[in-house]
Amino acid sequence: MTTEQRNELIDELVNRTKIRRSYFEALSDSRLLEEIDKLGLIY
Repeated sequence: MTTEQRNELIDELVNRTKIRRSYFEALSDSRLLEEIDKLGLIY
């Protein structure tokens, strides 16, 4: 995943969850995708 894609995903997660951005930035790509799956978001 590119840095731009990753940042867009993090933006979306922060907007939907209100969890701090730093939490998502610390996750690996695969963990980020798991978080998206949990929320039922489409990637």
